[in-house]
Amino acid sequence: MSDLEDLNLGTRDDPKIVNIGVGLPMELKEKLTVTFQGYKDVFVWSYDEMKGIDPKFYQHHIQHQEDAKPIKQQ
Repeated sequence: MSDLEDLNLGTRDDPKIVNIGVGLPMELKEKLTVTFQGYKDVFVWSYDEMKGIDPKFYQHHIQHQEDAKPIKQQ
């Protein structure tokens, strides 16, 4: 069970999802929705929108031995 709910600031075909608390009062949810809608153009929704930022900054690589066997843990 999640304490968050999705709020789509985009469209069905181009969703732009932010999460807000499930337990927030309706009045606050409405104010947040209006605020987020008003400023949705300042959010970055994908790495492609991060012009001028080197991909090495937001990508990582896990180094491992080629013959290593994966271990499954709980």
